[in-house]
Amino acid sequence: MKGNKKFYIFLAVWFFINLIQAIYTNIQEDEAYYFLYSRHLAWGYFDHPPFVALLIHLSSLIFHNILKVRFFSVVLQPIVLWLIWQQLNLKNKPTNQQINFFFLSAFSVVMFTVYGFLSTPDAPLLFFTALFLYAYQQFLYKINVWNVVLLILSSTGLLYSKYQGFLVIALTLFSNPALFKKPVMYAIASATLLLFLPHIIWQFNNGFPSVKFHVVERAVTFKWAYFWEYIPNQLLSFNPIIFITAIFMIIKYHKSDLYHRALYYNIVGFVVLFWLTTFRGHAEPHWTIAAAVPMLIVVNEYLTDSTSFLNLSRKLIVASVILILGLRTALILNILPKQMGFSGNALKYEAIAKMAKNKPVVFIDNHIEPALYYYFTGKPAVSIATIDNRNSQFDIWNEQKNWIGKPVLIVGNLPDTIAASPIPYSQEKEWSTNAFFSTQFLQIHYTLPDKTLHSGDTIHVPIIVKNTLPKPYYLHTNDFKTDVGIVLMHKGQNKIIKSLHYPEYRHIAANHYIVDTLKIALPSLNKGAYKMAIWAGNNLGQTLNSNISTVEIVDEENTH
Repeated sequence: MKGNKKFYIFLAVWFFINLIQAIYTNIQEDEAYYFLYSRHLAWGYFDHPPFVALLIHLSSLIFHNILKVRFFSVVLQPIVLWLIWQQLNLKNKPTNQQINFFFLSAFSVVMFTVYGFLSTPDAPLLFFTALFLYAYQQFLYKINVWNVVLLILSSTGLLYSKYQGFLVIALTLFSNPALFKKPVMYAIASATLLLFLPHIIWQFNNGFPSVKFHVVERAVTFKWAYFWEYIPNQLLSFNPIIFITAIFMIIKYHKSDLYHRALYYNIVGFVVLFWLTTFRGHAEPHWTIAAAVPMLIVVNEYLTDSTSFLNLSRKLIVASVILILGLRTALILNILPKQMGFSGNALKYEAIAKMAKNKPVVFIDNHIEPALYYYFTGKPAVSIATIDNRNSQFDIWNEQKNWIGKPVLIVGNLPDTIAASPIPYSQEKEWSTNAFFSTQFLQIHYTLPDKTLHSGDTIHVPIIVKNTLPKPYYLHTNDFKTDVGIVLMHKGQNKIIKSLHYPEYRHIAANHYIVDTLKIALPSLNKGAYKMAIWAGNNLGQTLNSNISTVEIVDEENTH
């Protein structure tokens, strides 16, 4: 076991620095969302697998301040560092210089250090990546029960942490095709799949929401900016010195053994594969964070063997460390831009709670706000997503169905047609209603007589509107008037078109339906293939209420 007294002292210092950072840094908005996960433990969630929820839940059993969210993320990172250190192929007993450089290099990787005090799915992802590569290294050295069990547990942990965990496993397998000939690998794969089966069943029972979101809904029109910004973002996330050195070593000084091939495949695979995803939208810099583990191994093995390069890189890394210390101090002082997500204001949410007077709160088009509201006040809130915004875990929990027809407080960027009031410490407004109705509970089936539509034409679309609730749904009340129409989706843009004819029914009985026909005047549209669906809406916005079909828009029909 490599290491000496100085190494373990540095590990302890690392832990206490992150502990202090965790205590004094304001809650990050995504953490509040995952904290809400932890209050509803399940085998899966809309955005991610469930390990982060379990991690936060365990933290909340011990602490009641902000450490109820972050404690076990703080605990995991020193273990990650220890696992990385154990994998280094150092020729001799570790020197003070090597230990110093190891901790400096790890601290200089911005996104790596962040997940030492924030609780997001990336924290367990880093832990299980390090554990998996450690187990794989031991497995290559000797196949025994312990190493097989460790591979099963680490593989399962990767899959339950974040979907990128599948890449760590797949890239490692592809780096060593001979593994496919070993029966023990099929035993490991079968055991891992069996342990992961509850999450697969959860996805199936909920209509595979994570697959739809990550694979389909996140895809947008390609922009060259997404492609060109990718590498600069990666350089900033990993630290240019670490990133460039790792790539340089892979190209010029790569080792041929199976373990190092796995490291290289993971580094290059993550960087290249997520670069390719920029053809379908923006790639977040932290999506490749699992590659930080093999990068730190490669860089520390190479630089500690090259004295001249070590001296140069150490000076540059020390400069990076000073910059990161400044950024972490700014986090504690809460002076970073709001876009960083650390600006949750307890006073704002306490003011909303006071306005709500024990009524539940509905936030429009924002899944983070209700999570922050719950974190700061402990009171219930939900998010409702309109056509132009993403769905979230709130659409799976669906708690708002219990509030239909009851008093709620509504918060958001509300239209001027609503007599809304300003909220202290916020640019949003609030509006109270005695009978809440959301059109998301209306299910609409439609028939298109012809899927070729003429620009500027008027079409008639027969519809069946079903109330999916076990209670009556009122289409028209003092506060809400239901509209219906179509949405045409083309090149990332939504064209909302209201029907010229509105349903005359006042309400739909529980689990019942009405039949009607929409009259749609199509505006002048560019030719091409469009996605079309039916929406229903009220003064809170439009929701998508039908399946999506493809239509072809052609030139205006010549009636002369």
